[in-house]
Amino acid sequence: SFDQCDAFPVIPSMSEEELKQSQINDPAINEIIHQLETGETSPPTVRNEIPQISILLRELNKLELQNGILYRKRQVGEEIQYQLVLPESLRPMVFKSLHDDMGHLGFDRTLDLTRTRFFWPKMASDIEQRIKS
Repeated sequence: SFDQCDAFPVIPSMSEEELKQSQINDPAINEIIHQLETGETSPPTVRNEIPQISILLRELNKLELQNGILYRKRQVGEEIQYQLVLPESLRPMVFKSLHDDMGHLGFDRTLDLTRTRFFWPKMASDIEQRIKS
């Protein structure tokens, strides 16, 4: 069964509607949502303009819409985790809240924690840069 609570502790102040809207406002995520809903593939011009689309397309078979919100399925042993595909606009907030709540855990631990709940293109290098800064 799909348990929505998993994705939300880190974004406590956001409703499902706001989350949906923030994904739609993210050009790469919106393109993938459109593709999943319509079956139409994005034209190469769009893929060139927004490099993140190509990264998301490589994950397409793991991506799934739940109540209009895009998640990535991740198999962890026997269980399947649903990672919220996190729009760029929310990444700083999530990173800050994870980092502040969990203390300064270092790269591996922060990445693991983030991965249990979220997915976005180039996540590992993003986190690494933020930890260094």
